[in-house]
Amino acid sequence: TAIVCYNDNVALSLLNFCKANDIRVPEDLSVVGIDNSKLSSVCEVPLTTVNHPHEELGKSAAEMLIELIRQPDRTVEDRIFDASLITRDSAIWY
Repeated sequence: TAIVCYNDNVALSLLNFCKANDIRVPEDLSVVGIDNSKLSSVCEVPLTTVNHPHEELGKSAAEMLIELIRQPDRTVEDRIFDASLITRDSAIWY
């Protein structure tokens, strides 16, 4: 009854597929993307999506890369970032 896509671009392609094949979103299928792209809020069926901290992720990746360049044998620790769900019209919530 629902599909969570790798990113919003894939989800938008799925929305187009659904429209072309008479699959009603969200009545027949709920669709969720990930990354809260600019297109997610302005498409025909506004897309429910997961928003993650783009700037913070990029900054962290750059810092980790610099650390690995300076100390190639170093083990880099996982970092966890908070994300939030942006609910729009492409999904039904119970």
